[in-house]
Amino acid sequence: MAAAVRLLGAAYLVWYGAGLLRSAFSLRAGVHRPGPVPLVATSTAAVAYRVGLMTGLTNPKGAVFWTSAFATLLPEAAPAWFQALVVLTVLLMSLGWHLGITVVFGLPALRQRYLRLERAINGVAGGALVLLGVQRVVGR
Repeated sequence: MAAAVRLLGAAYLVWYGAGLLRSAFSLRAGVHRPGPVPLVATSTAAVAYRVGLMTGLTNPKGAVFWTSAFATLLPEAAPAWFQALVVLTVLLMSLGWHLGITVVFGLPALRQRYLRLERAINGVAGGALVLLGVQRVVGR
């Protein structure tokens, strides 16, 4: 069972990394995509919040990450107060991360800088994920 999970995880890393590499090579240098298109022309803060919340809640990567973190780091016989403290810490860390992303990509100048580096970022991250996935298969 552990070997199957390892192989599935490795396959996912290779698949995701290959997608990033395709993205890096398909983006033309110096050509920037337009900014995000609003989902609704009369979008309100409440609509934007709901869309963001649903996007976050339906993204399985966060759930997989935190589940694996809890499974490996949380002691088996941890008292209830410790478990509550861990959950609170995770909530605060997640909130800080998502607010930070919102601030960074909400500023036009920072977004433009990211877009200039997007090909390189996708290429490096994609290559690293493919190599990590291959290592997980051949390394054991």
